[in-house]
Amino acid sequence: MKRQKIQLIVLLIICGVALAAYFGFKHYNDKQEAAENTTYTAYTVDTSQIQQIDCHNEAGSFTVARGDDDDSWVFPDHPDETVDTSQVESMLNLLSEIKSDNEVTNVTSPEDYGFGDDPTITIELTMKDGSKETLYVGSKNSTISAYYFRVGDSDTIYTVNTSFYSTFNLDHPSLVSTDSTSSSSTEQPTEAVSSSSAS
Repeated sequence: MKRQKIQLIVLLIICGVALAAYFGFKHYNDKQEAAENTTYTAYTVDTSQIQQIDCHNEAGSFTVARGDDDDSWVFPDHPDETVDTSQVESMLNLLSEIKSDNEVTNVTSPEDYGFGDDPTITIELTMKDGSKETLYVGSKNSTISAYYFRVGDSDTIYTVNTSFYSTFNLDHPSLVSTDSTSSSSTEQPTEAVSSSSAS
């Protein structure tokens, strides 16, 4: 009888340890899964308040500003050229809320992430009220195929995907509307014909 009681106690202890291990393992898995599914808001802005975008990147640079009707975009330094507004809209859609899968806080050496004297991309946003905000894209993390991202001189750094990089890594000619280019090129032969007939 005494032996049976001992066996029962041992069995209960084993069951208790097994249950504790099970719930501990489940809690750990749930915590890991939650961490993997966490997304961070790296930046958000009311894009209707953006008046001008100045961008310096590896491809070159560009500047676009809102037109008089507030829905169009122009090149301030090249008023005779037409902006490809679809590309600007893509930029605005990305800027409205930049999500990130990774967050690094309390960064003391931003240059380690590509935020030294010459970041990969510098985006300066001028708002309608005259205020400015500067966003930076740093070096690429090849392991996760993402670029580091920073707002101003913040000590918090995020990552953004390669599509963000490619959307802003454009020069001025890349943003000129092909419609305006083709229309200007078709006008030249007409002038040549008229001058030749006049002679």
